[in-house]
Amino acid sequence: MLNETNEEQQQQQQQQRHIIDRSVLNETSLKERYSFDEHYKLDEDELFQNTKNYLKKHYRPTRTCMKLYLCGRFPILKWILKYDIKHDILKDLVAGLTVGIIQIAPTMANSMMANLPPINGLYVAFFAVMTYFFMGTCRHLSLGTHGVISLMIGKTIEKYEGVLYAPFSSSLHFSSNNNNTVDNLNMINDNSSYLSNNIDEAKVMIANSLGFLTVIIHVINLKILFL
Repeated sequence: MLNETNEEQQQQQQQQRHIIDRSVLNETSLKERYSFDEHYKLDEDELFQNTKNYLKKHYRPTRTCMKLYLCGRFPILKWILKYDIKHDILKDLVAGLTVGIIQIAPTMANSMMANLPPINGLYVAFFAVMTYFFMGTCRHLSLGTHGVISLMIGKTIEKYEGVLYAPFSSSLHFSSNNNNTVDNLNMINDNSSYLSNNIDEAKVMIANSLGFLTVIIHVINLKILFL
């Protein structure tokens, strides 16, 4: 019985053979057959119409589908209508104030480690929490600045000293009328290659660009993972 079964399986495998008969393609012929010409330009109207037809064909969301999608992206829509103000508002206010007070010192310190003004640490802590308020999924999580990330940003900003903003030594102007005030620290030599005439402003611009680039990389990685 076993021999007969094996023979039948072998016969089935032999019957499932596929024969492909085509010419061998090299890189040049492959580009010519399956790639666009270098001088080919897609018309804007044609591109818009093709995109519109594709969306109509593959995406037909219903109200229920859109509701589930929005609730998944913004979890606040799930619990805000069920929130018990009388029972929970006082507790949440006390918890929020406590966490906010605790976050003041670390965020300012992390901002200084990133070679940025201390006030920027408070801005980052505030807007991160506000964003997570609408899009967060865990009520026990508190977002804020991170020491390791701050050190990495500070190291990156230091690399561009003298390139995108003036060296710190060139911003010091001593005079008999003023005793090295904050305005003197922000005065730098006029150079068109610098991002700004203010050192702190230039540093913030570099940090914003770095953060935006990091977000783009994370979004691309997430799309690759979920494909």
